[in-house]
Amino acid sequence: MIPWRLVALYVGLGAFFWLVAALFIHWTGPELWRAGNPWLAFVFLACIPIGWIFIGVTLVLGGISRREALVPVSLMCVTGLLLDGIAISTFPSLYGASAEHVMLGAAWLLWGVGVLLALVLFTDVRARI
Repeated sequence: MIPWRLVALYVGLGAFFWLVAALFIHWTGPELWRAGNPWLAFVFLACIPIGWIFIGVTLVLGGISRREALVPVSLMCVTGLLLDGIAISTFPSLYGASAEHVMLGAAWLLWGVGVLLALVLFTDVRARI
């Protein structure tokens, strides 16, 4: 069982990482977040190294091993997904002014969460071999 202080740490990290992603979507503007923009592929692919960084930060701040990372990173992802859903439905202007900007930014954020979960599953499986 995870102590409450660590649950709070992982939920806080999830909220912080979500906020950073949301502000990135907002500040990069509608020029990046438009259908057909070739730079979107790079932004989506950047989630892979960024995901490794997030996992590394989680391991260091939580003082845990790779073998223990699945639950903490899952808590972070659940937090980010819940905040993303609230923001899209209640405060879409946090992401951007146009529906396309909001939709593509939110899609990138969801992709990033999926990548992070895939990476931590990979990390967990490798740690157990």
